[in-house]
Amino acid sequence: MKLVIIENHQPLPVKQYGGIERISLFHYTAQCELGVNDPVLICLHGSSISTQNGKVIQLSRKEMDDLLSNKLPLRNLISDADIVLTNNSELFFPIDLSGTNTKRVGVCHGDDEITNNKYQFFVSNGQLKAHIKRKQNFDTLHKKVFVVNNGIDHNLYRVGETTKNKIVWFSSIDPRKSPELLGIIANSINENIIAAGTGNPYLFNSNKVNYIGPITGEEEKTNFFSRAEVYIHTSKDPNFNDPCPTTVLESQMCGVPVVGFKSGGVEEICYDKNLIFDNIEDLINCIKNKDYLQHKPSDIREWAIENFNSIKMAKEYNKCFELIMKD
Repeated sequence: MKLVIIENHQPLPVKQYGGIERISLFHYTAQCELGVNDPVLICLHGSSISTQNGKVIQLSRKEMDDLLSNKLPLRNLISDADIVLTNNSELFFPIDLSGTNTKRVGVCHGDDEITNNKYQFFVSNGQLKAHIKRKQNFDTLHKKVFVVNNGIDHNLYRVGETTKNKIVWFSSIDPRKSPELLGIIANSINENIIAAGTGNPYLFNSNKVNYIGPITGEEEKTNFFSRAEVYIHTSKDPNFNDPCPTTVLESQMCGVPVVGFKSGGVEEICYDKNLIFDNIEDLINCIKNKDYLQHKPSDIREWAIENFNSIKMAKEYNKCFELIMKD
């Protein structure tokens, strides 16, 4: 089977914040490692990714926009694709598949995105449930619906050997991710919390939040997480039902426990679901009591690798692709 993965947001690999782009890259490299398909990655000029078992096609921004708006037929780039996987909706990004036998498949990574793909993937059951609840005509939009959790390349992350005494937060700093809750938490526990990411740090509204700026690359991200004793994930309904946050997976790959809120798919991808709460008061008490220190970092990392590695993700996608090909 020839699989085409389209990533149209940023050049790869991503230097700073970009969870969706990282998942696309990890999926492609995992497919190349498996070697059971013939993977092709269509991405933007400026990408430095290359592999032995796959093919990379780089497009200018205009060419990518033309591809996603029905102006540049896919057959002009590759004529024998079986599956084309994209993070966009057919409704707004109609790819021209004429002259091919290609089946288009969509992945929804967001909270309330319009999907409208005949074959539609979601990245957690919590995300799917939230999507169905919000879309009254959900059953009429899709022919087949699948759920496959995100997976990342665990080899890029490690457990730190130094003393872990830092409380950390890492995300894009915007209202969806409820950064103001981090300020409330920091003030309540009367401890400094180290925050990283891109956006407006004034949204924390607390001098107890030590903002260190963006993080560039996986090595710097690993250093950030591996020195932490706990990672706080503040995305909370109704601001944002976080489907399958990459930072939760990355921190656990570094052996760091996650404390957060029951939002979207967060609870189902955490090692200890008892550390995921409905309200901020219980979360604050958990951090004050350091309930998360009962877990060994090696156990957290082992569990994360078993359940959310990129190879497992690619295999789960392939099972679904087989069903789509037979449809």
